[in-house]
Amino acid sequence: MGQSLDIPRVISKDWKRLDLIINKIKLHLGSASSPTFTGLTITGLTASRLVATDASKALESSDLVNWVAGTANQVIVADDSDG
Repeated sequence: MGQSLDIPRVISKDWKRLDLIINKIKLHLGSASSPTFTGLTITGLTASRLVATDASKALESSDLVNWVAGTANQVIVADDSDG
């Protein structure tokens, strides 16, 4: 497993401290890192919903109906070439 970082607590509206924290994380991770998070909680998402990314690559909750095409009692499966 990787090493634990001793990151200071974020204080609201303390931008110098936030900049220090971000730089400390960037220094420890490096540009070629693949960090692993355990017990990660992301606020702003809806429980029991799919997670997708928006146009800005930010995470957002998504309904299943956004991913399934078809009419009542019929589901059409097709390759839309987006991966």
